Amino acid sequence: RLCPSENTCPIHLMTHKDGESVLLVHGEGAESESHVKEHGMPWVPLSIILLFQFCEGLGFQLLAVLLPFITQDLVGNEVAQNQLGYYAGYLSSCPFLGAMMAGPMWGIISDRWGRRPVLLTGLFLPKLCLFLLPFAPSFQWAITFRILQGFLGANSSVAKTYVTEVCSTATVARGMALLVMPFSVAQVLGPVLAVLANPADKWELLNTPLMVQFPYLLCISIVFALAVASFVIGLLFLPESHPGLSRQFRKASENPVLQRSPSSLSSFGAALKSLDMIVEVPKTAASELLKVLQTRAALMTIVLYSIIGGTHLAMLTLFPLWSVLDPSQGGFSLSPSELAIALGSAGPVQFVGLPLLAPVLVGWLGFRRSWTWECAAWSVLIFFTPFVRQVDVGPKGNLALLCLIWATGKLLFGLMYANNSVLLSNAVPSSIRGTFVGVAHTVSSSMKFVAPPVVSIVFAWTESEDRPWPFDYHFTFHGIGLLLGLAAVAGLWLPASVEKKYIEEP
Repeated sequence: RLCPSENTCPIHLMTHKDGESVLLVHGEGAESESHVKEHGMPWVPLSIILLFQFCEGLGFQLLAVLLPFITQDLVGNEVAQNQLGYYAGYLSSCPFLGAMMAGPMWGIISDRWGRRPVLLTGLFLPKLCLFLLPFAPSFQWAITFRILQGFLGANSSVAKTYVTEVCSTATVARGMALLVMPFSVAQVLGPVLAVLANPADKWELLNTPLMVQFPYLLCISIVFALAVASFVIGLLFLPESHPGLSRQFRKASENPVLQRSPSSLSSFGAALKSLDMIVEVPKTAASELLKVLQTRAALMTIVLYSIIGGTHLAMLTLFPLWSVLDPSQGGFSLSPSELAIALGSAGPVQFVGLPLLAPVLVGWLGFRRSWTWECAAWSVLIFFTPFVRQVDVGPKGNLALLCLIWATGKLLFGLMYANNSVLLSNAVPSSIRGTFVGVAHTVSSSMKFVAPPVVSIVFAWTESEDRPWPFDYHFTFHGIGLLLGLAAVAGLWLPASVEKKYIEEP
C-alpha cells in the first residue's frame, strides 16, 4: 500500500492453494524466491554476510581486551589509576556516538543505492579506522578514530535488512540466528588474538622498533587483513538484495550504455538512471517514514530493540566489574585469565544453541511471544545474579557458576536479538526498510552510548560506601533486571502484523 508504482516496489502478493500469503518479486526476483523455497537457505550471500559479521565481532572482542591497556598507555601518566576505568569507558562507548549520527544516513543510502555497496563500505572503512588506532598519538586522536569507526560502520543495521530480504518467511528465523553466530565465535577468538599484543616482549623475532613503538599493531593488523580479504570476496560474489535493485543489477551488464564512458558526474547519473540502477525514492518517502513511525508496530520494535541493545552493553560493562571485586565487596576476585574464560564461555553455547533453538521457539511461539518469554527469562536471570555470591562452592565451582550465568544470559540475548531484527524488518515496507532500520540503529546506539558510563557510575556509587541491601552491589543488577522486565511486559502488546513480512500491494 506504500508502493507508488510497479517500478519502485516490484513486489506482489500471491496466495497459495492452502491460503498462505507470500510476497513475490517481479521478474528474476520471483525466480529468486522460488529458488529459496526449493533449495532452502541462500547459503552463498548468507555466508558472505556471516564473514562480514565475523570481522565486525572479532574487532569488537579484540578491543574489549585491549582498550584498558591502550587507555593506560595514552593517559596512564596523566590521571589517577582509579580513574582509568572512566576513560576506557569513554573509548569503548564513543563509536556509538558516531553510529547515532550516521544511522539514518546509511539507511537512506541503502534504500536508494542498494544494500551491497553500503555493506562493503561498512566493512572496509571502519576496519581502516581500527587499523589506525595503534598509531593514535594521544587519547583525543584515539577518540576521533573510534567515533569515525562508529560513523562509518553501517553493517550492524544493514545486515539485518539484507538477511530478511534474501531469506524466505520459512528460513528468516534461522537466518537471523545465524547472524549472531559470528559474534559467538569472535568471543572465543578475540581474546586469543589479544595474546599477540606486545609481541616484542614475547618473541625475539618480533623485537623490532616497529613492534616496540606500536605494541598492538600486530593483532589489529590481522583483523584488518581479514576485513580486506572479506571485502574482496564480497566485491566478487555478494549479490544485491534490495527488491527494487536486484533485477536491474543482474541485467546491467547487458545494457549498451555501459559501453560508453560518462563525461561528467551528471552524465554518469543519467547513465545509471537509464540502467534503472537507482531506486526512484518517492517525494513522499519522508512523510511515509513519519507515518510508519507513528504505528504501534514500528514504534514498539524500535523501543524494545534499543532496550535490549543498551542492556547488553550494560551487562558487558557490569559483569566484569562485579566479577573482579574482592569477596568482601560482593565479587569473586577473578583473575584476568579467569574472567576471559567466563566471558568466552558464551561463544560455544551461542554457536550451538542459536541455530537449534531459534527456529524451534519461533515455530512454537511465534516471533512476538518468543521474544517476550526470552526477555522475561533474561530479566529474572539478571535480577538474581548477584545473589549467587551467597553460594560459595570454591574457586573452580564459582567460576563454573559464573560461566553458566553468563552463557545463559548471552544465549537469551542472542535469541532476542534475532527475533527483534525480524520484527523490525516486518514492521515496514521494503521501500523504506533500510532507512527505518537505520533510525532504529541510531536510537539503539544512543542507548549503547549512555549505558556503559551510567552503569559504571552507579556501580561505583554503590561501592563507594558500605551501603545496605538493595543499595549495595545488588542495586545495579536489580535496576537492569526491572527495566528488562518492563520491556517483557510491553512485548505483550506487539501487534500480530509483525509476525509476517510487510504485505505490499501492487
